Amino acid sequence: MSATPAALRHSLLVLGLLLVTACSTAPSPSAQAPVQPAVPGSSEGNAEISAAQALIAESSSYAGDDRAAWLIDQIDELIEARDFIASETVIAWLRERRLPDSQTARLALYESRLELLQDRPEAALQALEDAGRQRGLGAFDQTEQSLRQQAVIQYIHAATRSDQLLKGFYVRTVYEGLFTDEAYEANRRAIWTTVTSLDTSVLEKIVNAEAVADLPGVGEAQFLVETPATQLAELKGWADLTLRLRSRGTLAEYREFWQDWKRDWPRHSAAQQPPVAVQQLSRPDTRYPAKVAILLPGSGPLKPAADTLKAGFLAAYFQRFGRDERLTSTLGKIHPSQQNSIWSTADAAPELVFFNTASIDNYTDLFMALQDNGFEQVVGPLDKNAVAEMASLPQLAPPALAMNYLEDEEMQTPPGLFQFGLSMDDEIEQVLSRLGDPAYADQLARANMRQALKEEAAANAAMVTAQALDGGDAAAALDTEVALDEQDLDVAGESSQPPSQSGDAIARADGGVDPGSPMPSLPRRHKIAVIYEDAPWATKLVEHAREQAKRYDIEIAHDIIIDRPADLSSQIADMLLIRESNSRRARLQSVVGKLEFEPRRRKDLDGVMVIATPYWLRQIKPLMAFHYARTLPVVAVSMAFDGKQDDLRNSDLNGLLFTALPWVVDPEIQGSELKQLSTSLVSNPAYSNLFAMGADSFSLIDKLELLTIFSSAYVEGYTGDLSLLANGRVRRTLPWGLFEKGHAQLMPKTATGHLE
Repeated sequence: MSATPAALRHSLLVLGLLLVTACSTAPSPSAQAPVQPAVPGSSEGNAEISAAQALIAESSSYAGDDRAAWLIDQIDELIEARDFIASETVIAWLRERRLPDSQTARLALYESRLELLQDRPEAALQALEDAGRQRGLGAFDQTEQSLRQQAVIQYIHAATRSDQLLKGFYVRTVYEGLFTDEAYEANRRAIWTTVTSLDTSVLEKIVNAEAVADLPGVGEAQFLVETPATQLAELKGWADLTLRLRSRGTLAEYREFWQDWKRDWPRHSAAQQPPVAVQQLSRPDTRYPAKVAILLPGSGPLKPAADTLKAGFLAAYFQRFGRDERLTSTLGKIHPSQQNSIWSTADAAPELVFFNTASIDNYTDLFMALQDNGFEQVVGPLDKNAVAEMASLPQLAPPALAMNYLEDEEMQTPPGLFQFGLSMDDEIEQVLSRLGDPAYADQLARANMRQALKEEAAANAAMVTAQALDGGDAAAALDTEVALDEQDLDVAGESSQPPSQSGDAIARADGGVDPGSPMPSLPRRHKIAVIYEDAPWATKLVEHAREQAKRYDIEIAHDIIIDRPADLSSQIADMLLIRESNSRRARLQSVVGKLEFEPRRRKDLDGVMVIATPYWLRQIKPLMAFHYARTLPVVAVSMAFDGKQDDLRNSDLNGLLFTALPWVVDPEIQGSELKQLSTSLVSNPAYSNLFAMGADSFSLIDKLELLTIFSSAYVEGYTGDLSLLANGRVRRTLPWGLFEKGHAQLMPKTATGHLE
């Protein structure tokens, strides 16, 4: 086994020390100064080795174990004086001696501290793990309490700084009984911070471990194998709690996750003393801010949008708390006597104060004034430039939920700034994620194929049944229906095979390596086409799709810009390489003569993303079928459905999957009081979604803190499931919609997130 860098360094230091000793005792051959041997360090380092040599010589006045004990005390002083080379030299000399266990432990402690001070955390960790003949922290069991605490703290620091969080988590948990008062609380906070930083796969292994030796990473720190069984339960409980609170769910479900975990782990320390973040889940409900400032323009081009946002916000506010009879708030019109301030008769209701952003010159002064006047939350502004101005502040207090997104997604935002809007960038990423999922792509392709076969079989059966009935043959007619049912079952049975099997079959058909061959079968990169309108907004979304495609291992192999209906058929034919197929037919016929031939589309496309309005989609879907691509998945963004359930007009959209805005598609929302109220308050249908966004803004103001803590939690909103990214950006995740028989409907979710 090769020596570690630390061991090699100590060997060189011992050799250098012996050579220095030899040179200092041998007579000089001439009047010149003796040549110093080559040892690590500069000339100052040689001087420090000489100082270490003097200490070692001085220690000879002590007998037995007292000599080593005295030298170890000197190491402590050398480290305090930052004499690192002298410290390493004395440590190297002592390591060559056989020392009692207590002195070996102290020596390892000082060696670890020395390595940490020189920014060598891996070596510091190794020094402690090698203590007491590889007993690790167990070597400190018989030492005084303060020494054990030092060893544990240094081990934790070394593990953290060397990015070995798993070891840090184990040691913090196993040895937490060493600490009291403030140190205990600090360690508890660090346990939660550390365990929540571990990968999900690691947490699952910890939960499933049956013994300490089964824990991932324990083999690298053998001293942990002696951990008591009670501590194993403590480790597993922390991991299980983290996993449950990493599951995607609503905030209400998060409270259930926490209550369920407490029932399963009643004796765990976190059940008695939850982490600060988790304690908030024990509240019956979050507290609304007492006073909210709403920053929206009172004039200018953004006023219609602002009025609609305000109407949605107020509608949700009054629906939650009840209306004060003295107030009127139709489409944001405030009763003059209230001086632009609104409140409800409910005790928990926040006071709402509206500010016209057209009259705000300095946001620094504004936030200072808001803080001085007891405001706890800001909603707005709407204008991107105003949001950017707020983002330039060092910190926002009170916190602000901006009603738009910053242009630069990568911009560093100050604490307290949250961003919420109806940008379709999240939808683009959701479509990419879906098209990049091979199991889903195969599932949808087979679903489309199943539908096509059913339609064809139904048409044939209808014809045969009619002929049989015309001939008076009832038995033949019945046999036709039975055959149709059996065929339907066969198709359904084929589609139910595991995705891995169908995926392998597709990979081999596309030229992948057979699993039986010596070469591994690697999944090929997914290829998609993008069809989008010739408009600036669509072009911007496509640019975002190109930027994000790499994250989902997708190649955009073809794109179509649509602006003229007459060109669309030829554009789709070119995308599917139908012309090349016809050219091959012509070449074959020139050689063999006339032959039966059906053009074939390209097989390397896994799906098509469409960014277009229903007008274009009603042409795209039939043309895809016409050009032999009926089974190719086509996925669109939410604008695919305009909210009008016209079964006849939308029949050409059958089979189209799209990101569905709940405000537009969800049948429960369509019948809600808020939806009905919006029809009377919003005169321009184009602004209807902004009303929903205003209502969602109100839903967020008391939940931002919890969403910040639990990144996997979300709020079920009218504009999607609302969660928070690390940069304070509200992310919208939409359900999936599907057209069937011309009717747009929400798709049910399964446990895996795929469509049923």
